[in-house]
Amino acid sequence: MQRFLIAALAAACLSTAASAASLQSCEIDRNNHFWMQSAAGAECFTGNDTNQIDKNWTMFGQSDWTLIGKNDGGDDPFKVAPINGTNSGLSFIKDIFDKYDKVVVTLKAGNGFGAFLLDGTSEGFGWFSKKDLSHASVYGLGEKTVDTSPVPLPMNILLLSSAIAGFGMWARKQRRT
Repeated sequence: MQRFLIAALAAACLSTAASAASLQSCEIDRNNHFWMQSAAGAECFTGNDTNQIDKNWTMFGQSDWTLIGKNDGGDDPFKVAPINGTNSGLSFIKDIFDKYDKVVVTLKAGNGFGAFLLDGTSEGFGWFSKKDLSHASVYGLGEKTVDTSPVPLPMNILLLSSAIAGFGMWARKQRRT
C-alpha cells in the first residue's frame, strides 16, 4: 500500500507540468520518512516542531521563522488540513503567500518532523508519511508589511475641480444673459 501511495504521489507530481517543484522527501530513520509534492525543498529533524522552532531555529539556511498556525488548535492555516492519525492525504493552505516571503509546512510523526518549503505557486500539496501524523504546522518567514500611510491627493484632482467650478460659473453666467 505504501509503495502504491508513493507511486501515486510521484505520478501526480510528474503530471503537474505547471509546477516547477518536485516530489521532496526526507528521512529521520528507516521507519520515519516523509514525502511531499509541490515543495521546493525538504529537511528532517528529530523532536517536535512546536517545541523547537523559534526565532533562533534554522531551516533552509534561515532563522526567524514565525508559527502561523497548526491543524490541531489555535489559528488553523489550512483550507483542507492534513488529518491527524493518517499517513497520507491532499491538503491546501490558506492564501498566505502574499503575507510571507517563504512558507514551510511541517509534518510531525513519530520521533521527528519533516519541514517542506512550499514553492509559492500552489496552495495545494500531496503528502505521505511512514508513520501516522501527530499534527501539521505552517511557518512563515519575511512577513510582508502593508503600507498604510495616506495617499497624497494628486494635483490633477485639484485642477479638475477648478475646471468644473469654472464651467459651472460660465454656465451660470450664460443663463443670466
